[in-house]
Formats: sequence, structure tokens, C-alpha cells
Amino acid sequence: MVPNNLPLDAKMVSLLELPVELVKAIVDFVDPADKQTLFNLTLVCTALNSLATPVLYDRVVFDSSHYGNAGTAPVPTFIRSVLSSQYRASLVKSFAITNKVCANAEGAGSLDIFTAI
Repeated sequence: MVPNNLPLDAKMVSLLELPVELVKAIVDFVDPADKQTLFNLTLVCTALNSLATPVLYDRVVFDSSHYGNAGTAPVPTFIRSVLSSQYRASLVKSFAITNKVCANAEGAGSLDIFTAI
């Protein structure tokens, strides 16, 4: 079905028929903190995988209070992922495990593991 404002001979193009710069701009529009959407983009096709993976791995933060116990946190899966791929490991610019519950407690110290080193 062609929208009313387009000529009848107008051709709809798929996402991957767009210039790569435009597709990259669309991927860059995704909030970097929205890891689920970025991960889903990596599963769509090779082209979107190559554009979304660098954003997905750039800044990795695990909030341990979100997972309840260490057994449910995806940290071991993430570690296996970067250890099995030098490319993915090279994409990680920062990594942190935080606990926002403790960080918001009165008198709590900094939980930023990079400032503690």
C-alpha cells in the first residue's frame, strides 16, 4: 500500500537500501543505555550488528541491586563474551558494577571502581 501523498510509481525501500551513514545515524539515535534495544539490533542482520555492537559494548554498567543476587547477574556472560572476542573486548571503554541502593544510602562512599584504583 502506497501512502496517499506518494506517486503510485513510488518505491518503498528497505532499511538496508539506505546509505550506511543514514542507517548509522538511526542506530546512533538509540539511547546508549538502552542495552536491550541495542542487543536486539545486533540480532537483526550482519549490517545492523556491525553498527550496534560498538555502541552496546562502549560503556558497560551492571547495577547489582537490579539482579537481586549475583547468580542472576549477566556479568559472567559478559565476561565470556569479551574474553572470547578480542574485537568485542577492544570496544569496551568503561566497565563498572554498581549498587544504586547502597550508593543512595546516607554516608555511603563512592562505588565507582575506577576512582578506587
